[in-house]
Parts: sequence; C-alpha cells; structure tokens
Amino acid sequence: MTGLAIAGLTKRYGGARQAAAVDGLDLAIGANRFVTLLGPSGCGKTTTLRLIAGYLMPDAGTIRAGDRILSEPGRVISPEFRNMGMVFQNYAVWPHKTVFENVVFGLTVRRLPTDKARERVERMLDLVHLSGLGGRLPGELSGGQQQRVALARSLVVEPGILLLDEPVSNLDARLRERMRAELKDLQRRTGVTFVYVTHDQAEALALSDEIAVLHGGRLQQVGSPEEVYRRPANRIVADFMGLLSIVPARVLDAAAGEVELEGGGRIGGIGGIAARMGDIVDLGIRPEDVRLRPPDGRGIAAEVVDRVYLGNVADVHLALADGRRLRAQIHPLDPAPVGARVEIEIDVRHLSVFTRDGEGGAP
Repeated sequence: MTGLAIAGLTKRYGGARQAAAVDGLDLAIGANRFVTLLGPSGCGKTTTLRLIAGYLMPDAGTIRAGDRILSEPGRVISPEFRNMGMVFQNYAVWPHKTVFENVVFGLTVRRLPTDKARERVERMLDLVHLSGLGGRLPGELSGGQQQRVALARSLVVEPGILLLDEPVSNLDARLRERMRAELKDLQRRTGVTFVYVTHDQAEALALSDEIAVLHGGRLQQVGSPEEVYRRPANRIVADFMGLLSIVPARVLDAAAGEVELEGGGRIGGIGGIAARMGDIVDLGIRPEDVRLRPPDGRGIAAEVVDRVYLGNVADVHLALADGRRLRAQIHPLDPAPVGARVEIEIDVRHLSVFTRDGEGGAP
C-alpha cells in the first residue's frame, strides 16, 4: 500500500439540506505512518474512517491508493478488496470461537494452506503477547487481551492499512496507557499504516506521527503532535488540544510583539502577531508556560484563588487584576497558597495569538 490520498471528501446524512458530516476533506496519509483523526463527538472522524474502509459511499470527492480509486460518488470498492483491516471499539471478536479460530478466520477465507496459516497465526499471537492462549475463548480473557485478539485478527492477513475506531476507550485508565504503548510499538514493528480515531488528546499526542484535527466535519489542521499542540492553526485547535487560558490584550507594537493585557501588565517579544496597533487580540496561554514569582512591581499581578494537587504537579488558578482567570502548573512543593499575591511570567515562545475571528496561532 502506497498510502492514501483523500480529496474533497464529502458525506451527508439525510439529504442535501443537512449539514455535511464530512465536508470537503483533503488529507494525505503516508505509508508506514501512525495517523490519528482527532476531534470531539460529531466532528466527522468516524464517518471519515468508515468512508476510508469502504462501508459508506461519498457524496463528493475521492479516496485513492496510488493510482487506484477506492471510492468516488456512485462507485465504492468493497471493504474486502481494499487491503485494509478494521479494529472496532467493542472488539467484535466471536465469543464462541477460540482465540486461534478468531485470528485464523481471515486466512481460512483466503484459503491459505493449513500449515502456513497456523504458522502465521502463532507468529501474530506472539507479536501481540498472546502466545499460549490460542485455545481459550474470549470470555476467558481480560478486556486488554480481547483487544489484542482483534488486533491480531486484523493484522494476520497483512493489510496495507489498519483502521482503528477508538479501540482502547472501553479499557480502564491503566490498561489504556499500556495498550497505547503496545499499539505504537506494534505499528513500528509491522510497518503497517495505522489510521486511528479518538477524541482523547493525550492519546493522540502519545501515539501519532501525524494528527488531523477535525471540527464540524472540516479539517482544521494536520501536523505532528508538537505542531498541533504548540502551533495551533486557529482557536478551535488551540481550545481542543489540552488546557488553555484565553486572555484579551491590546496590540501596542506588532513588530516588537508587545501587547498590554486588558487588566494591566505588558508582555513583549511575541512573534508573529498578525494585527495592527490598537487591535484587540486573544492570547492563548498553556498552564505549563506560566511561571509564578514573588511580587516586585515589575510583573503581571495576580492572586491565587484555587490550588489543586495532582501528584506530579499542582494546578493553580489565578485571578488577574480585571478578574479574568489564568491557570498555571507548578511543582507540587512550590509555595503558592490560596490567597497569595504573586506576579506571573509567560514563556512567549509558545504563546498563541488569535485575532477576534479566531484565526492565527503560535509563532
């Protein structure tokens, strides 16, 4: 498989008057990559995955693998002829079949000789850490082991692309974290392209080579995890990717990157301000980019109004002079009790600047 080229992909449910579930999507998915479709419920990510799989016909646009058109209006190549595997949220393993019978099924359909099929299944079970469990029924396995059965069943037929629809969302937090690491390692070892759907930002950041952020059926940004987190294309992406405080400011000098907060205090050295002097912009500030210090009259004044202990960090809620709130994450042993008067410093290297239409981003 050479990867996928998606151009102008559109899908509506319920007729032309309905808003598109997927609206003019353009996306290139490279071979041997872990690509995540990320967004809130209803953004179009699962519809996109089902279009890629061949379960739905697009209303407009195309999906290509190299020079081969897989989907276009009026013609869709069936899922079994697309050289793709699919892993579902609910595992979808057959409860009455053993682990071995579940995994070997696709090879039996392809009429692979019995000895070769057994060899390939055993190799795949070893790859997903299920060696010795081939004779068990799914009901005798944990949730994580059942998910590995679903992965093995999809991978044993050697697909060019594996599609995964929120495959770890039914697992508890600790097992979910372990499965994430295993999925990333599995993708690297097999060289199969993974297209992964999730609404979990941490999951997308941990797993992906590239993240495609969707909202309202439209692609908002595609890039590496660091790019979409640190250099969001717009406010939609910035809001969705982790904790973010929005603070209004007036531009004093765009070239010098100097702004004045509405409640008082100045910040300089901000790069890439696409606004004129006097314009009001919104600063998108991540909590890890906020530093606290004792007040000396030279910084931005704030008061600690709440402090939440999270183990490895303390989540501190700050009130600025105009009453607006800002969050900071500090070392849990750093002194900053509720009621304390402090001053803040902001790391402008990672600060995002948005005009009032929501556009713009980090420099």
